[in-house]
Amino acid sequence: MANGNKDYYAVLGVSRTASDDEIKKAYRKLARKDHPDVNPGNKQAEAKFKEIGEAYDVLSDPEKRRRYDQFGQAAFDGGFDPSLFRRRGGGAGRGGRTASFDFGPFTAGGGPFGAEGPSFEDLFSDLLGGAGRRRARAPGAGFGVRGADLEQAIVVTFEEAARGATRDLEIVRDAACEACRGAGVLSRGQTCPTCLGRGRVRRSERVSVKIPAGVETGSRIRLAGKGGAGTGGGPAGDLFLVVEVTPHRWFRREGDDVRLELPVTVAEAALGTRVDVPTLDGPVSLTVPPGSSSGTTLRLRERGIQRLKGGRGDQLVTLRIVLPKTLDETSRALLEEFARRTAFDPRAGLWRP
Repeated sequence: MANGNKDYYAVLGVSRTASDDEIKKAYRKLARKDHPDVNPGNKQAEAKFKEIGEAYDVLSDPEKRRRYDQFGQAAFDGGFDPSLFRRRGGGAGRGGRTASFDFGPFTAGGGPFGAEGPSFEDLFSDLLGGAGRRRARAPGAGFGVRGADLEQAIVVTFEEAARGATRDLEIVRDAACEACRGAGVLSRGQTCPTCLGRGRVRRSERVSVKIPAGVETGSRIRLAGKGGAGTGGGPAGDLFLVVEVTPHRWFRREGDDVRLELPVTVAEAALGTRVDVPTLDGPVSLTVPPGSSSGTTLRLRERGIQRLKGGRGDQLVTLRIVLPKTLDETSRALLEEFARRTAFDPRAGLWRP
């Protein structure tokens, strides 16, 4: 592994050649397992969840991953950022060839160093806090690069997804350093001792999240400005919460409708009855018409999922006739008499070889 003491690939359980999709799938799987909402009070799971988030933050960003593969965790621990120096040509060396560098966000005429762009002395003084011809940046000034967008799994119940809810959620991310306002240096040009020049600090934060009614597994909830911290005073990225809805004991979702299987007796199906059935709003009385067969589906209007654009789906109740496992002699005789009196062929017209 490159320099550094954390193997982010091992944390996510993927190979160093893993694709972006493989990294994302591994993160979601582990995040669901060790999420604080799933493991309340479990400090070990909480620490693991933070470690998973840290690994995904790096490996899901192509530039951060490239730097990590080359320099290891050290690429993110100090004030020096090797991503600012991307070699375009051959390096200066014994043959007298001149190196050409792409300074990324440092552009002539538009950066903090004036119209002629930064000299090497300006650049290294700014990054490393050197003396001499250094031009110190004021906190918050700089090239202003927006932070990365992040993803985090959120597990919600069937009822929360159907009706909407508000949840308190812990997020772990890089936030702008308050001591230097994300600049990495203080007002006199010294490297910020709080963030060691990075301009960012790892922070755990609890936020209140509104879960819209009607979300389903795979839905994404955007939290503006809660993603990775920007650099040089740039704005933070966004955090996207990827929803996973837990299965329900009785209900099954079909689009905006809710399906329920309702057990009934032979007598109830044959004679008709009224029964209380569970809905998302509580028990509701349902009429079972006489002569109902197993598989008959009855509809409860607007008892389904709240639609994102307004209105509600329906609840579909499918009847399932359930027979007793044992019969006494009297019951058997009554059923035999019933069969004789109501003799008919339910399979009439069914194709037979």
